[in-house]
Amino acid sequence: MNSKHPKANGQLSFALIFESVMSLVYLAVACILLSGQFNDRFNETFNDNVRLPLGILFLIYGIFRIYRAIRKIKSTMGEKTNEEND
Repeated sequence: MNSKHPKANGQLSFALIFESVMSLVYLAVACILLSGQFNDRFNETFNDNVRLPLGILFLIYGIFRIYRAIRKIKSTMGEKTNEEND
């Protein structure tokens, strides 16, 4: 990032934090869906044929979001070290 734009750096930091937190939320939802520990009304609405594929989908998407966040963090850190060397 360009150090002339501190607002852009702050927005990028917030975006990375938000993306990381949302990744953990998706993984938590996946764990809840895959564990099947719900009340009876929820189990009636989402039987195993819906609950398990949905849980796997949330798990895959959460892992993808974590991978993407880590990649953005590494590229941001690489840009910061390049700016410090200039």
